[in-house]
Amino acid sequence: MKMIVAVLILAGAVTASAQLDPKWQLVWSDEFAGPSIDLTKWTYEIGAGGWGNQELQYYTARPENSSIQNGALVIEARKEKFSTSSYTSARMKTQGLHTWTFGRMEARIALPGGKGIWPAFWMLGGNFPTVGWPNCGEIDILEHVETTDMPLFTVRGSLHGPNFSGANSIHGDVRVSSGLTNVFHTYAIEWSPTEVKFFFDNNNYYTGTPSAMPSGGTWVFDHPFFFIMNIAVGGGWPGSPDATTPFPARMLVDYVRVYSDSTLHPGNNLKATIAMAPASNGPNWQAMATITVKDPAGNPVSGVNVQGQWSGITTVGATQKVTDANGVAVLSSGRTKSSGTFQLCLTDLDKAGYVYVPQAETDCASVTK
Repeated sequence: MKMIVAVLILAGAVTASAQLDPKWQLVWSDEFAGPSIDLTKWTYEIGAGGWGNQELQYYTARPENSSIQNGALVIEARKEKFSTSSYTSARMKTQGLHTWTFGRMEARIALPGGKGIWPAFWMLGGNFPTVGWPNCGEIDILEHVETTDMPLFTVRGSLHGPNFSGANSIHGDVRVSSGLTNVFHTYAIEWSPTEVKFFFDNNNYYTGTPSAMPSGGTWVFDHPFFFIMNIAVGGGWPGSPDATTPFPARMLVDYVRVYSDSTLHPGNNLKATIAMAPASNGPNWQAMATITVKDPAGNPVSGVNVQGQWSGITTVGATQKVTDANGVAVLSSGRTKSSGTFQLCLTDLDKAGYVYVPQAETDCASVTK
């Protein structure tokens, strides 16, 4: 095992981020300003079963476990009987909706505390369904538990991949003297092809590089990843809650933001046009969206993962396709009734070396029949 630990002692709580380098261009965010969770940006993991870590909670999509309150996302772990579990919580993700390759990923979060409580803001490789874990890669932007090896007021940033996963991750810890739980701090990474830098309130406390991997490790941080935010209860790392653990445990998220490095992707802003049409199939019909993706010079771009969210007279959810040699991908809604309206909104255009900046006025289209 090869593990690298960097410890930075910070006196007191620092809640404001320093000014970002001008190279960072905001390309996606959720400010949690609406009345409800934006399901074009987030979806849910549902169920129990331990989640590979002997965890005790049942994840739900209920408002009791996740909601928008006072301009912040609230993820709440509760001590309550639900199905076969004694605890509930929420695990939200952007899988199937948004992925990113490289950039600055940042969130402003107030953490819960207590024995057996395990809040996290992290990323998994988008190829997880096909290659599995840890081959897909995992970037833990923040994890916090209260154990003997994680003293009070400590957070961890870590990388997991082939031959350096689980307890053998490469990681760094940052400890503050006070004011970690129930106080907003900014947690971020700056991710490039050759390194992942971890930040606490804009202080770089650890940098993971290929040279930090143990013998036989593989650097797998060169492809699209998606976000996950959750509170786990119990599990092999923090252990179980006890009588001192405060419930409900609440993780408050002020915002999540993604920035692209304009020096890494100079001038490679992807743009898309959408052509909508109905396609009949007996008494029912479906909507077909032809998306054409081009670079700033107007050239078609192949190999772009086009992700979109459908809405209409039935809930048909998210879909994605990859553009062909002509820069074209065709997304279909699925069947519906004989009349109504379908709308498709693009949620991401993803290809390494390119940047997608959403354009609200052009990235949605609809068709009515």
